[in-house]
Amino acid sequence: MKFVLCTLSLVLSLTSVALSPEDSAIFSRLEKQLKGQHDVIRRTVTRKGDKTIELEGFISTELNLELAKPLLTNFARYQSWALRDINKKPDGGEYMLKLLSVLPLPSDDNVLQLRYLLDVPLFSSIGVQPFRMSSAQKDGYLELKAEAVTSKKSLIDWAVGTAKIFPAPGERHRVWVYTLGRMRLHPWLMYEALPDRLLNRLVANRIKTFLDNLLEEQDKRAQPGPIPRHLSADK
Repeated sequence: MKFVLCTLSLVLSLTSVALSPEDSAIFSRLEKQLKGQHDVIRRTVTRKGDKTIELEGFISTELNLELAKPLLTNFARYQSWALRDINKKPDGGEYMLKLLSVLPLPSDDNVLQLRYLLDVPLFSSIGVQPFRMSSAQKDGYLELKAEAVTSKKSLIDWAVGTAKIFPAPGERHRVWVYTLGRMRLHPWLMYEALPDRLLNRLVANRIKTFLDNLLEEQDKRAQPGPIPRHLSADK
């Protein structure tokens, strides 16, 4: 009976709020992609022209949003959990673009400094790319945003990303996540030379690792000695 009441509460909480036309359209797309499915990650990488790349994702995952929200919105603590195994490829080895740390700016916890290593044959380079982070509890969902703080030394001219996390209707402790990221690369050669498949691996596959880490951190808050769970991404 308790489970039935909790499920009914989730359904009512989502259907009773008035989503904006944009968010309503996004939720409809999530429903079309994910309804009736279990753990799923679907993503596409698209070249939009003008050295601009777009990453769009549709994710269904088991998640206790009440426990996960403090983890997701406390950007200053990402270093302690978010980068675990982030550089490991699913089939072994490591990515050529390695994420080394994600530390907050001393003067502003909402600006994360992403330190990275670009390690390719005959060339390697270490750099830092700051991102301004923000979160908001919207009507019916949680929204996270990131915007790159760029300079003349940056590999990108600009970059923005958004994640919208909705409770999945009728499913307790399950969420549907819509992600959209766009970036304009600074060097023209990098935009032209990087294959789509490689871009997918460098960026999109790391979403799965991030979510695996989030699930483990959530379980640590829920009870001691959790059994790690991992998502299965659609190919």
